[in-house]
Amino acid sequence: KTPYDAEGLIWIKDQLLLFSKNRKTLTTELYLCPTSPGKHTFKKIGQLPVGALVTGADYKQDDKLLVLTAYHYNGDQFLFLIPDFDLAPNTHLDIQLYNLPLTKAQVEGVAVIDPRTFWISTERTKNPPAKLMKIELPVASGTRPTGPVPKGSKPGASTIVQTNVIKTAASPVSPEGKVLGPSVTLHI
Repeated sequence: KTPYDAEGLIWIKDQLLLFSKNRKTLTTELYLCPTSPGKHTFKKIGQLPVGALVTGADYKQDDKLLVLTAYHYNGDQFLFLIPDFDLAPNTHLDIQLYNLPLTKAQVEGVAVIDPRTFWISTERTKNPPAKLMKIELPVASGTRPTGPVPKGSKPGASTIVQTNVIKTAASPVSPEGKVLGPSVTLHI
């Protein structure tokens, strides 16, 4: 196994930005390539300290919103929102972390519908089969998760809406006990 595994690809400012999960450091390495015709090589431009293995990426150009899906070796699965994302060097990204209440299936892909609504998919396994789910983040109520995400941090639980059964848990909380923001609603 190598520490590199390309999982996400977005189009941004007429270029392709590739997200490769580094299995050794749990960072996401960023590689850029032009979209013009011809032979090109992806060039490493940086990394994101997400503390998880990224599996999907999407970018909403109008809102400059980068969204990533990821998982940790312990089974936790996440949705990361990075508002005001662009290609300029930035050491103070606002990385917002949401726990995805998924079990038995690995989160795989993401597509942005609007800044608070997303489609996510899971990997196909023997049991359960692949799923496509719509996620809605609650309307801002004065609190929201903010970053950067501390190494080793764990988000809290979320609200799941599944076949007319609602399970509720606390809002995401940092290791220091700070409420990070509202929960996620998951429509399966």
